[in-house]
Amino acid sequence: MSDDETDPLQQILAKHETFHARLLREEASTLEGKKRKHGSSSKCTPISMHRKVEQERDNEEVEQVEEKNGNDGFRQKKRRSLPSRDETHLFDFSIENPFDGKLKDLACVRSLIADFPNVVFETPTSYCHYGYPYQKRTVFITTLPTFRPTPPCPKRPCAARQNGFKHGQQAARSSSAQKNSIPNGLVDELVDAWMRRVGKTALQFLIVDVFSGWGSVSSRIQTRHPRVHVFSNDIVDRSNINMTLDMRTFSLGSLLILAASRFWTDEDDLRRQSEHPDGILGWLRDEKIAVLLHISTPCETYSTNALARHRKRGTVEPKTQEAVTADAMNERIVAYLRRGLNFCV
Repeated sequence: MSDDETDPLQQILAKHETFHARLLREEASTLEGKKRKHGSSSKCTPISMHRKVEQERDNEEVEQVEEKNGNDGFRQKKRRSLPSRDETHLFDFSIENPFDGKLKDLACVRSLIADFPNVVFETPTSYCHYGYPYQKRTVFITTLPTFRPTPPCPKRPCAARQNGFKHGQQAARSSSAQKNSIPNGLVDELVDAWMRRVGKTALQFLIVDVFSGWGSVSSRIQTRHPRVHVFSNDIVDRSNINMTLDMRTFSLGSLLILAASRFWTDEDDLRRQSEHPDGILGWLRDEKIAVLLHISTPCETYSTNALARHRKRGTVEPKTQEAVTADAMNERIVAYLRRGLNFCV
């Protein structure tokens, strides 16, 4: 961030404070009444009233669902025939993580897919199909029905395997920037699928790169789609980052508020964002701003290399504090995605 953007979080939240104060007090009072009624207590750190309320909203919606998972994440189950969303619904997301890892097997992720048939899709692929020298099988949990990347290698062999060669290297041996990047071709397919879904309805476009890392997604989008607003967040401050928020303690809702406040800065826009009865999602809907949340959530406790340390053998059950914290963060993320879908579907 440049020098003239010192402490942008405090600046933006200060702008919203006057408009949010009454609504936040009312909601905090309601939530406190619910906690007394059910004998529960909040585990959120009261960093600010705004952040606390957003976290309480997310935590309240996390569903405690345990189910046996016989699906390997690749074979698509036959789903009930329910209507899919049309292009007037402008809230979309894409979660990415290793296909052979355990994030996709979390109860909150499995129930998200099961509860929104024909809306949330599980789509695997591998980076070797897109020019990378290593295989890196990955899976996208997404709301984009026409996002259909090439199925993962070796079941669908990449060019190297078809010609009798092995993959040139392993992802783990690559540089941090390389192994945390996404191939340009795959980013293109993702964004193209999004534009196909919302391009005829939306007047403006916003992509929030929640875990931006070295910025492979945001930089590619800015190059290929200059009219799309891209807001990048990561816990590490790099040149391509707009915000350095720790998503273990910050909510997607607040991140969306900050993204909107960065690109739509007119005083009337800020007032309407803050006063809208349906919150930031309602304001984005009314302004016909399409939103895509891209969530490459950290895989340190989910990847195959991490399972022996962080998960009980053969299960998703955490056995380290790092895994517990990662699960809690992703449950809150999924809870907000549910909010967005329930708001739009």
